Amino acid sequence: MEKFHVTIQSPLEDLQDAGLLDAQATLARFEGVDWIQWARESSEPLPGTSPEAFYFFEAKRLGEKLRETLLCVSGQHQTSTEIEQHGPLCRLHYFFLEKTISKGFLGFGAGKERIELSDRTMRDCAIEFAQQCLEAFLRGDLAALDQQIKHNDFEDSD
Repeated sequence: MEKFHVTIQSPLEDLQDAGLLDAQATLARFEGVDWIQWARESSEPLPGTSPEAFYFFEAKRLGEKLRETLLCVSGQHQTSTEIEQHGPLCRLHYFFLEKTISKGFLGFGAGKERIELSDRTMRDCAIEFAQQCLEAFLRGDLAALDQQIKHNDFEDSD
């Protein structure tokens, strides 16, 4: 049975290293997070702080160092009114392995194939959608994740 390294950081408590959990225990830990309370805690941030950085749920698939795929669900700042109207929203950070082909020296020669860690970030996600993506990640359904998570992070729009 595959194990996942789970880390949880909350503004309400210190960083929690939940350790290695199977898929069912990982999902249970995710479902145990009080996302509404997390959203309320970050709705009134201190000046100069980034509330999204203070809480996240991360599941990492074990593998070669610097090549471990992971799915991170982090909070997204909302006003109290937005939380009441839409519920808590989150941002998904998905790190996955992608096959690339280099063009060789100065673009000449045969391309060399290699596997690199790539990422995709999607904002404005409902917690239910994030849970569906986590379930796909835990099942190893990379095609579903590739189809569901659209890269729409405004910070990367350069």
